[in-house]
Amino acid sequence: MRWAAGPEMAADLEKNVIVQDVSRQFFPLFRFRTLDAGKNVVVIRPARVSTLPGLSSPRLPAGDLRAWERGFDPGDAEVLDSTIPPSTYIPDLPGELKEQALIYVPLSTIAYEYGGNAYLVVIDGSAGQVYPGVFPVRSSRPYGVVMGAGIIVGFAGVAGGILVSPLLYLLLAAGFAGAFIGGFMLEKVR
Repeated sequence: MRWAAGPEMAADLEKNVIVQDVSRQFFPLFRFRTLDAGKNVVVIRPARVSTLPGLSSPRLPAGDLRAWERGFDPGDAEVLDSTIPPSTYIPDLPGELKEQALIYVPLSTIAYEYGGNAYLVVIDGSAGQVYPGVFPVRSSRPYGVVMGAGIIVGFAGVAGGILVSPLLYLLLAAGFAGAFIGGFMLEKVR
């Protein structure tokens, strides 16, 4: 819900979202460690083909990894098999390969509806990263109306100052100030 309340999201997304489905998976990743020009390089690649957002260039947070135990109970999470062999990535790795590992990261996939449209968001449970794919964005119409009104008042001030009285140049300042203050107030309201 914190992501849904973000500044790029539709203004009422967190209030009007309808969660359709929540699924949990353990997604496989390859972790390669190479030695390139005397430096350790860690490369992370997906071990499974997926169209889910964010999984084409996954990241692993710093920290300890726990060994996967055969008797591990994943609960209601699905453990996804790897479908890509590690040999796919090895020729393109920088330097000399020193170590490779198969790592499973916990993911939550949330299917939701907003404004009659279906969306999908993936949350990486290890890094806390949110991968939204396509999502409903905040409308810029109120900002455009305020800016348009400010510009019209400003030009009216310029025309009035030239044609009628220099005192009407105050409309120019009022137009710009109104556009700036109106935009600021709109942002505060959202």
